[in-house]
Amino acid sequence: MKLMRIAAALLCLALLFGLAACTAKPAAPAEKPADPTAELPTEPPITDPTDPAGPTEPPAPYDPSAHPVTPDPLTAPEAAASYDAVRLSLVEHFRSNWGYYGNDGFFPGGGKGQEFEPTAPNTDDAAEVPTEPQGNDGIDDTGTTVQVAGVDEADIVKTDGSFLYCLTDEGLRIYRAAGAGTVKVSETPVNDAADEDDFYGQPTAMLIGPDRVAAFVSVSSYGIDDDGEYYDTVLTRVLLFDVADKENPRLLTTVSVDGYYETARLLEGKLYLVTTKFLWSIDEDSRPEQFIPAVYCDGVKTMLAPDEIWICPNPASTAFTAVTSVDLSTGELVDKLAFTDNTETVYMDREGLYLARPVTSTAESAPYTEDQYTVVDHQWVTRTEIKRIRIADGKLTLDGTAEVEGAPLNQFCMDVYEGKLRIATTRNAEAYRIFRDEKHGWENYEHVSGGRESLVTVLDEELNEIGKLTGLGADERIYAVRFVGALGYVVTFRETDPVFTVDLSDPTNPRLLGELHLPGVSKYLHPYAEGLLFGLGQAIETQGMQLTMFDVSDPANVKVHAQTILEDFWGAEAEYDHKALMIKPDLGLIGFAAYTDEGDTYALIRYQDDAFTVAASLELGYLPNNARGLVLGDFLYIVGGTEVYVISLTDMTVAAEISDAVG
Repeated sequence: MKLMRIAAALLCLALLFGLAACTAKPAAPAEKPADPTAELPTEPPITDPTDPAGPTEPPAPYDPSAHPVTPDPLTAPEAAASYDAVRLSLVEHFRSNWGYYGNDGFFPGGGKGQEFEPTAPNTDDAAEVPTEPQGNDGIDDTGTTVQVAGVDEADIVKTDGSFLYCLTDEGLRIYRAAGAGTVKVSETPVNDAADEDDFYGQPTAMLIGPDRVAAFVSVSSYGIDDDGEYYDTVLTRVLLFDVADKENPRLLTTVSVDGYYETARLLEGKLYLVTTKFLWSIDEDSRPEQFIPAVYCDGVKTMLAPDEIWICPNPASTAFTAVTSVDLSTGELVDKLAFTDNTETVYMDREGLYLARPVTSTAESAPYTEDQYTVVDHQWVTRTEIKRIRIADGKLTLDGTAEVEGAPLNQFCMDVYEGKLRIATTRNAEAYRIFRDEKHGWENYEHVSGGRESLVTVLDEELNEIGKLTGLGADERIYAVRFVGALGYVVTFRETDPVFTVDLSDPTNPRLLGELHLPGVSKYLHPYAEGLLFGLGQAIETQGMQLTMFDVSDPANVKVHAQTILEDFWGAEAEYDHKALMIKPDLGLIGFAAYTDEGDTYALIRYQDDAFTVAASLELGYLPNNARGLVLGDFLYIVGGTEVYVISLTDMTVAAEISDAVG
């Protein structure tokens, strides 16, 4: 019996071992494949020095320079030889970049940002610090806060010193500015004036000259064309009015351009309009009239000729940017040109237009071997392509292109001084490595570095880079920039508000003069008077808008001269749109529409005796955030929507309120 029990036990063990053998994983191969989810190898274990095989040295640290990754330079635009060449370029981009949205690149990883060391301030006592005159209130004759003196910028409210011109959804309104006796003298529809019932129009902005008003209206239409195809068209129409008789404005002519309104400037009687035409679709069978931008003079359509079009080899989107010049007095079309790309930032001085468009560049190294992996280094970085269009009495010439690292925030990031273009940008960059196990088909990546910094780049008259200052605001982005003569002021922000002062007197060697750190952030900078720079922005440690007057009399040692926090104020359009700011240093007045705990208000701030005080917080009922304020004589005129409020600067009371009625 005992032998039978032993035999039975052995049989059970045999069955168990057999079952285990049937369900066990196969034996590991001689070379075990890498685990794709495991952390990538950094260095092998170091063996015992007493081991007969000897110690194993750890590998050298990863050196990115050993496997250079350099993005291909952006290629300059080429003059189009024909409509076929334009179509071929657009079709190629459309198919490779998922439509008109384009492909600015995408970084698949994350990780801690790279630490950038800011450039140390130059403390050489012998270095000459520029002392450029800084008193310039930046207000053009039409009452609009502008960037460049003499170059007017389109806006919704203008003045000629005697009358107010207001562009609203209802049309062009003209008011006689007479203090308490202010009246509306006329109202002219801007949509009906074009006699295009099938278009939806949105008044956008205007420019004025002697007895002239040019109103910009974004119009759109949609429907089915003669071929049975759906169309959705957007164009910008310029309605030129003769306003010599203020009570009876007369439409002189219309000039329309395909595309969305971007911006417009006025210089010495010539109007410069920038528009962008996006293409929803295009293929080899598309006819030129279906994709080439056109100009319409009094309804007569003229497509841009091939020799007026420039093909961009590296467009960000399937689009055209068109620049059109018009004589403001006669309405005559002076010149036009376009290039196959979109534009995001426009700066104009008295000699040229500079159109900037950021792009994300990706690049990779040649493959190399590390352990059992094939490795490729990758880089992702922001750059900006700049196109310069020379202007001469309305004539347009695309005469230069350039590229710089980083991306600008707005038009104030660009400035020309003594023929040199200075541009402040924020550079975002990421570097990573892709590891591939060719034998087993596994792939993984390692984040190497990443982060952001701001920099100032200087380009010469030929748009060649001649100087650069890097390392401004590690892991911060630009919030405000202002160039004043040979100096530049750059505000970056993440937790504090560094204000960097940059000396650009030697354009080949920009240097950091100093930096000031303070709580809060300035979002707009404005030269206020000799040695003073005004900053408008937000407080951080407490809620509210922050107004700062910087003492920049010693550029190497910028100080806070005065500051106030408006705790009941949430924000203002003027933080983002300089044209919404009224600033009159000669009167010691600053004004802007704002959001407050109590509702919408117009804040009138007095700067006097080195201090800010609230002269008035005017609660005027509904006041849109884009309300404008203009000072004429002893009165402040606040224009918001269909209402005009006249404020006496003597006692800050409402002297008149004008609504829809024509006086």
